[in-house]
Amino acid sequence: MIPIYSEQETYVFDCESFEYENEVRRMLSENELPELKKISNPSRKNEWLAVRYIVYKLLGCTSEICYTQHGKPYFEHGNGLSISHSENLIAVKLGANVAVDIQKISPKIVKIASKFLTDAEILAIDKTHCPIEHYVLQWSAKEVLYKLYETGSLNFKSNLFVEIPQNLHLISEGKIRAEIRTSIESESFMLFFKKICHNNSDYMLVYS
Repeated sequence: MIPIYSEQETYVFDCESFEYENEVRRMLSENELPELKKISNPSRKNEWLAVRYIVYKLLGCTSEICYTQHGKPYFEHGNGLSISHSENLIAVKLGANVAVDIQKISPKIVKIASKFLTDAEILAIDKTHCPIEHYVLQWSAKEVLYKLYETGSLNFKSNLFVEIPQNLHLISEGKIRAEIRTSIESESFMLFFKKICHNNSDYMLVYS
């Protein structure tokens, strides 16, 4: 499998025609085999197997993927990673304390905007040249911030803040400033984004 995007230990693969199930099954640990048997949905099973195949190819060896109590993935030997998917695309980011998110750019995002944006943020976005892309980038960036926070107890509207470039309609990639604010502390981050066009669909990729 060849990635359709590869930068800074961040990879995106198209897994629509995944053909390595038998090979992956031979790699799985005693702990992972029971997990695979629990997955009945064919699409979810394909994704689960594809992620492990991708990780195997990137690392050059097998390493069991474990999860913290907050659902954050990590390798059994301590190395970090982050995983995201949208339709047939799977994004993987390797490294310590990292996060990645990928979303299809679609008007459907507007229906849930009030769940992750304040009224002021929505009003500002609606005045931009490409509001749908702004909504998706906000969502993906906040997802990345949420994944970076170890405890996972954050409110998307009151704890996560993202500065989107006003010229988003003119650029396909760049950096964005983001911040996690809680009653105890504030922490700033520089995130990276990339618009990906694949098979006549557009996606937004965001990673730390």
